[in-house]
Amino acid sequence: MDKDEIKSPDNKPQNTQSWKEEVFYQVFQSNPTPMAISRFEDAIYIDINKAAEKTEKNSWDKVIGKKLLDIFPTAKEFGIFDALKKVYKGGIPVELPVTLYKDDRISGYRNNYIYKLPS
Repeated sequence: MDKDEIKSPDNKPQNTQSWKEEVFYQVFQSNPTPMAISRFEDAIYIDINKAAEKTEKNSWDKVIGKKLLDIFPTAKEFGIFDALKKVYKGGIPVELPVTLYKDDRISGYRNNYIYKLPS
């Protein structure tokens, strides 16, 4: 069977861009690992999944459009800010070691993996 012949249960082609975007969105939202997507150039959040909302005790509408340091004021001390800049410049993913993040709002151990999505 050719990949162009694969159909979904409702008989729609599964190789279209809109289908791929929908699959990505569903995987992103249902993933139990907290995840966020932000722009590298200004560290503004574009999307977070439900697990991130729960873990970080912050709702989607309070995070989206905000800068990293507005949501996580001690991110520079935590190391994620420098890691974002490094990945932005070099394009090579960075995994930060499990580290305690703490600010006036939340506290907890976090493991961060930063990856530059293709544009």
